[in-house]
Amino acid sequence: MKINKTLLSIVILPLSFGTTLAQTESGSLIKPFGIGLHIEQFKINELNDLNSAPVNKIVFTISPMKSLRLEPEVGVKIGKDKTNNLKNSSFNLGLGAFGMLQRNQLNLYSGIRFEYAIVKSDDNNNLGNGSIIVNTKTNRFSIGPVIGCEYYLGTNFTFGGDLGLKYATLKSVKSQKPAGAKDEASNYITTDTGLFIRFYFGK
Repeated sequence: MKINKTLLSIVILPLSFGTTLAQTESGSLIKPFGIGLHIEQFKINELNDLNSAPVNKIVFTISPMKSLRLEPEVGVKIGKDKTNNLKNSSFNLGLGAFGMLQRNQLNLYSGIRFEYAIVKSDDNNNLGNGSIIVNTKTNRFSIGPVIGCEYYLGTNFTFGGDLGLKYATLKSVKSQKPAGAKDEASNYITTDTGLFIRFYFGK
């Protein structure tokens, strides 16, 4: 809860400078390329996925111009329960597109983020004649608006966070299921938060 309140403060505080930022040209600290870490360890809206979904992702920051940012990101996790011989894995691929405003060391951005994820997990299912391992494959697509900010600690390193609203659709397919059973499908809308550590190349 404390982390969420801190992140909200990081995001909301710069909004009070919105009018001033709008009248200021983008600063020279913006670099054309950077790499960083999207940290989601403290997320609570997807606890059921934490056994198989990556909680940290590598993010690439590309700024073809000072007022535009593109952020591809990727996350991978592979695990195995040796006791029961159960495997789980996931692959996340995302893309964000943002407009930016900067004043001094502070960079404020807003835009939209897409994400596609494939999550696979094994479970032991007990049947009348014994138990079998059932693999579940879930495809998840999400999209939503995002607002965030980052603060330059020097000229190449930044720390920040963002807040967004995410709409997600999921479809799960099991390798074994009762006759006539349908694949599971659902959708939801939720707030989305994250912390970012970025390193930018160049002087």
